[in-house]
Amino acid sequence: MRKRNESGNKLDFKPIGRAMREARLCEGWTQEEAAEKLGIEQPYYQRLERSGQYPSIEVFYKIVRLFQLSVDELFFPNIKPAKSGRRKRMEAMLDRLDDAELLVVEGTIKGILRMKEEKDKK
Repeated sequence: MRKRNESGNKLDFKPIGRAMREARLCEGWTQEEAAEKLGIEQPYYQRLERSGQYPSIEVFYKIVRLFQLSVDELFFPNIKPAKSGRRKRMEAMLDRLDDAELLVVEGTIKGILRMKEEKDKK
């Protein structure tokens, strides 16, 4: 039986499962591929992602590292971080691109911003 801490609060791992799913999909991985990268069985991975099952500290560490999750975001959800987990993941992906590929991304972002500005004018 798990004991609650002094304040009666229990860490909710469901947001961590949602963050895992979002990061996994962003990488284009299946649950089986993500489980393999973490060194765990796919059914266990599925329970972590879908029902917020508590992982061991070792598995939690691997999850945070693999998916580049912000522990501050997870443990302190009411405090807005300087950069979201999504922004950090995007920066890590951008770091893997060369200048020609970054030119395409830059053009796409500029196009989105122009559309947003036009929409805001209406």
